[in-house]
Amino acid sequence: MKLKTILNTTSVFILLFGLAHTAGYPWIGPVTQSQRDILSNAFKSSVTMMQGFARSYQDTHIGFGFFISLSFVTQAVVVWRMSRHVHESPELVRLLCVTFAMQYLLGALIGAKYLFWGPIGFSLVVAAGFTASALLIRRPVASPTGLA
Repeated sequence: MKLKTILNTTSVFILLFGLAHTAGYPWIGPVTQSQRDILSNAFKSSVTMMQGFARSYQDTHIGFGFFISLSFVTQAVVVWRMSRHVHESPELVRLLCVTFAMQYLLGALIGAKYLFWGPIGFSLVVAAGFTASALLIRRPVASPTGLA
């Protein structure tokens, strides 16, 4: 498989991860409507001042949830665009792949400790895509004249 294809596929999985995360709104889990009402009321009633803003736990929870969704979309766009630069900047692309692979491997560990199969699975698939990409990137070969 071509390196660009692996990175583009990884980008699509990141986007799907973000869409699945967003589809989980309000990020409370599979509960009955009465349980959801109890949780929602508890989240709304816990208000504190944070850096000059009166925010409930629900405000913070929902805000960070959408912030994470936005981060997935942004990352998917960056990785898609990054796939076009594997020949021009292989060292930079390798560094980014290794960095993202580590992020998603650690994300899988966090998922195993605190979350569930969806984030664990997506994290492992995306980490595998970045790891494969990092391993496939070749350093530019110098020409006999000394020009790359």
